[in-house]
Amino acid sequence: MVDSILEATIRILKSSPEPKLTTSSIAGKAGISVGSLYQYFPNKQSIIAALIRWHSKDSIEKLKTVLKTEKPESLSRTIEILVRFAVDYHLDRRTIYKFMSKHLYSLDCEPYVAEARNRATDMIDDYCATHSIAEDHPQRRQAIYLSTIAVMGIVDYFIAIDDSQLSREDIYEQAQKLVSQYL
Repeated sequence: MVDSILEATIRILKSSPEPKLTTSSIAGKAGISVGSLYQYFPNKQSIIAALIRWHSKDSIEKLKTVLKTEKPESLSRTIEILVRFAVDYHLDRRTIYKFMSKHLYSLDCEPYVAEARNRATDMIDDYCATHSIAEDHPQRRQAIYLSTIAVMGIVDYFIAIDDSQLSREDIYEQAQKLVSQYL
């Protein structure tokens, strides 16, 4: 039932740039009564917090899949694949991500994002170590960590401001250049 409630929330958030999200609208979209919804979530804020946790876990699972599927074997290919993944994952969920970002701090959900970033960093660093990528970099893990922050800063800006000065391809290219200079 929790998954149905979160999926209903996502459908509402995808439906409009400024969606009207209420417990009633979520329950209706999930096909349950508001009373049933309250058995799982005491209020709208708890649903949003659960959505942020879900998003953090989902992004890590998708990252794992990308690494297993693409199997990059060079630093430049790894950067290309991971930058494209980060940009696409978040820009394709622009409305949802923007909504969650507005509530991240007020709901004290920063630890979930930090945990996801650390897990992503560890996963990428382990992948690089296993595949002898950037093995001579003296602080590879730290460089990966800071690179994820930099790329997400770019993504956050383009989602928050909805800046159309750069195409998605331009964002890929510039973010890849930035990370390549660091790693």
